[in-house]
This record gives sequence, C-alpha cells and structure tokens, in this order.
Amino acid sequence: MYAKNTSSIWPILEQIAATNSNKEKIAILESHKEETLLSRILYYTYNPHLNFYITGDALDADYPNADADVSRPDGVGISKCLEPHDTILEDLIARKITGNEAKMACLRVCKKLCYHDMITFKRILNRDLRIGISAKTVNKVWPGLIPEFGVMLCSPANEKTLAKINFPAAAQLKLDGMRAVVIVNGDDVQVKSRSGKDINLHGEFDQQARILAQENGIVFDGELLVVDDNEQPLDRKTGNGILNKAVKGTMSEAEAKRVRMVIWDTVKYEGFARGHDNRMSMTSRFKGLELMFQLAMKKFEEAEITKLKFTIVSHKSVDNLEEAQDFAKQMMKEGHEGIILKDLSGAYECKRVNHQLKFKAELEADLKVVGWVEGTGRNVGRLGALMCASADGGVQVNVGSGFSDNDRDTIDKSIIGSIITVKYNEVIKDKNSDKRSLFLPRFLEERLDKTEADVL
Repeated sequence: MYAKNTSSIWPILEQIAATNSNKEKIAILESHKEETLLSRILYYTYNPHLNFYITGDALDADYPNADADVSRPDGVGISKCLEPHDTILEDLIARKITGNEAKMACLRVCKKLCYHDMITFKRILNRDLRIGISAKTVNKVWPGLIPEFGVMLCSPANEKTLAKINFPAAAQLKLDGMRAVVIVNGDDVQVKSRSGKDINLHGEFDQQARILAQENGIVFDGELLVVDDNEQPLDRKTGNGILNKAVKGTMSEAEAKRVRMVIWDTVKYEGFARGHDNRMSMTSRFKGLELMFQLAMKKFEEAEITKLKFTIVSHKSVDNLEEAQDFAKQMMKEGHEGIILKDLSGAYECKRVNHQLKFKAELEADLKVVGWVEGTGRNVGRLGALMCASADGGVQVNVGSGFSDNDRDTIDKSIIGSIITVKYNEVIKDKNSDKRSLFLPRFLEERLDKTEADVL
C-alpha cells in the first residue's frame, strides 16, 4: 500500500528491484526516460564525486523506518526536497549545514515526506537505492549523466601478463582490507571506496590526511585496515565488518580511532578525475609519496600526533621473476595474502592494467547475488546458499559454504543484487555445455563498498 502523496518514483524503483536481469532494468529505465525527477534522484545517488557527509542509516536511531506509518496520508512527495532552487542535498554537498544541524535538517525532511518517499530520501543519502544498478547502467539510458569513478586495478599474474613486466620491478605486500582512495582538496577530505562510495571516517583521519598531502588536489590510493590495541590488523572479516559501518555512516568514534590506511600510490587529483595521469611513472609517484611522509613527520610531531593513521606499504625491488616469486612465497608463509608486482614505468590509470599484477595463494572473485536458496536439514528456515553470477553472466555458481551460523540467520533475500566476495580454487567448465562455474566456492564477505561483479 502506498501513501496518498507518494510520488511516481517509488513504484518505478520497486519494478526495477524486482528483476535480476540488467536488460530488463535498462528497459524499465528507458520507459521512464522523460521522468526528470527519476534522473535527478539517480544523479544524486550514484554520482561518486558528491558527498553528503551524512547517511540515511545515521538517521535511523532518531527516526527508524519501522516506526513510520506506511499509509501516512499527510506527507509530501520527494520532489519538494529536490527542487533545483531549494534542495537540502545541495546544502549538504556545499556544507552549508554540517554536523548536528545537518542531521536535524534531514530528520525534518524525513518527517515531512510520505513514507515511501522518506525511504527513498534515506537511500539517496546512503548512495544506494537498493535496485541493483550502477552508474554504468544509468549512463546507458542517460549518457554522461553520472561521472564514472574508477581506481587502478591489478590483473592476475599469468604467462601473458608477466611477459609485459619490465625488470627491475617493485614488489609490494598485498593487504587484506578495504580498498580506498583519500582525496584531499584544502580542508575538504573525501574517503571513497573503489566504486566511489563515501567512507565516513573524518576527525583525526581527515586531520592527518591534510598534513600528509602538503598541498591541494592529492589522491592517496591504498588499503584501509582496522587494528587492535597492539596496532595489529584484525582479520579481514572482522575488520571489513567494522569498515562497512563507515560506508553506512554508523561507525562509532572508538571504532574510527582504530582505522589505519596503508598507502601504495599517489596521484594528482586532476589526473585521477580525468581517468589517467601519464606524466609520472610508478617510480616518480612512489618517490613523491616517500617525500610527503618525510616532510609530514615533523608536522605530526609538532601536532603531538603519536598514533599515525597512515603508513607506506612494505615493498622491495626485484630484478627478475624468480625474486618476485620468492618474495610472494615468503609473504604467504608469514600469513599474508600475496604480493603486487608493479612495472616501474607504469602510469596511473583508472582501470584494470597489465603493468600491476597480483600473486595470490587463493583466488577471489566479486560476484553478484542473483538468488537466495533456503537450506535443508539444520538450515531449514534460513540461508542454505546464494546463487551468484559474474558481471557478464559467464560464470554462475551456488555458494553454500563459508557461512557462519550467524550469517545463515541474518542474511535474507534483501542481499539479492548485492556484491559478495567468494574464494575459490579455479574456474571450471561443464563437460556437457558452455557453462562455467567455480571449484570449491566459499563465501568470504558482503562488499558494501562495491557495486559491480568481476568478469571471469
């Protein structure tokens, strides 16, 4: 049942969410292409260069969805808070309202809107309408509407890709956290996931990022980790579970104090926004990063900062493939995931490149959840397996292992459309068809920081 004044948007969103077919989602969007309010909502939700500095989840304690009257007749439609001349979203982006003032303003909007449009508003703030689409999908209907966000991604090490690496090369420790970039422009610091989602840390993290950057328009690329009292990284599942709260905007101050970033690259923001920077090689960028750390250490001391939020990744120079393999084996023996092998002449490009390669003991893939299967036996009434697919649908697999009892109790059908990380040993092909699957797939974690599956 819809509220009396619900806009025409909610039924459209429900229709898109109801199908797992990307072609069908695009067709629905095409049929509503002239709906200006829809395109405006999509723009605010999926534009990775916007930052509201607050999330819808952060409002739930004061105005939970469960306490709202679904049939509330007196609310207004969402268009009223998205008028070009008077939008709260623009005020949030421009930081005209911040902190508690921003929260109170958002709560006033929530209490003014009819129920389903209030839900939509919160989801806009969360940068996820929960309809299983990405900026790429939106741009197929409205070309260029959403600036696409990208980071440099590694390719798997194999005979073909290794032949393109020039030695000597850099071997960097591969870390097991959440990929992130930190964009510093003056006082404004934005932390983004690899898909452009906001990671809300702020406070001490932003302060140290400004000191480290030295100048405007700097992007730091690396991995976020959560440490214990001894400054040792927590295991991936626990650490990324805490970091997922930062994506939702619900991370506590105590948890934020435990977040660290290991930086492995840096690039000028103008080049990052452009999608590539061919002016500086990997060697030049890394030397610049080391210099930034050297200059910042004195300022950290002057500011009496003892617990540093940022460090440089462990690395070494290798003269040939054998040295790279030996280093990878050594890191894996010490319990690490592996290494990244980097060509020293490689430019920064916001795409998957062949001049940075990952050596790993196990393989991982990010897959889209396309179905939920109830369990049998002791798992009757709760999760049995997740039906998953690669981005192109070329790999389809049921993932039924790797779940804890708590996972099976809490993971419901709302996870459909989300991205999960799966460990596996190899891609296998059905003997009697062209279908491909994964050998021994194991659930690792849900990735709230990602919106697209891998192509395998």
